[in-house]
Amino acid sequence: SRSKEIATRDEVLERGSTDEYEIELMREDGTAFPVIIKKWLQSNRYGKAQRIWMLVRDITEKKKNGDAFYRHVILLLENQLRNQSLLAGAPIGILTIDGNGRIESSNPAAEELLCAKSDEVIRKRLDEFVTSPSGKALSISPGQPQTAVAKWQNGRILPVQVTFSELRTKDELLFTCFLRDMTGDMQIRETLQRAHDDLADRVREGTEE
Repeated sequence: SRSKEIATRDEVLERGSTDEYEIELMREDGTAFPVIIKKWLQSNRYGKAQRIWMLVRDITEKKKNGDAFYRHVILLLENQLRNQSLLAGAPIGILTIDGNGRIESSNPAAEELLCAKSDEVIRKRLDEFVTSPSGKALSISPGQPQTAVAKWQNGRILPVQVTFSELRTKDELLFTCFLRDMTGDMQIRETLQRAHDDLADRVREGTEE
């Protein structure tokens, strides 16, 4: 009923999910059939509600033997939403990179960390945006996280942690690059920025002599 749906919408917004509840739906021929519904809330990294996921299960007699499969689906969906919430809470930049180090795709969090729009990133080399702290190109290979810096167009830098993983397709080997902001502390950022600027000044002075 409409009142039930309004009540469960308020419940999922408040609690993040609803308990299972039963309602009747109408077929095109006008006959009713019972279903069980469960809802989950998906939020963005600011905690703002984005969408409500709803799983509808037909519980007529001939459908009751699907309990195990139904429970499996619920677990998969809850795990997916939990992972999305973790990623939303601590934004992770994700880039897809080809074997030549060129960026094939990016997510909004990566564009935010790189301070660049998608069309400014795609088909460019990774080392135009992310390098080792000393300015060298990173080794694009799976392994331990690497400490790096994201270089912005205005000359500022952001310390990031970079991790690569292989992404094998039918035709080629790609890499997924995960970027994580290493510090939310503005004082640390400013200290690193001053050190970077001092180094750049020394290099420039040495070049001019």
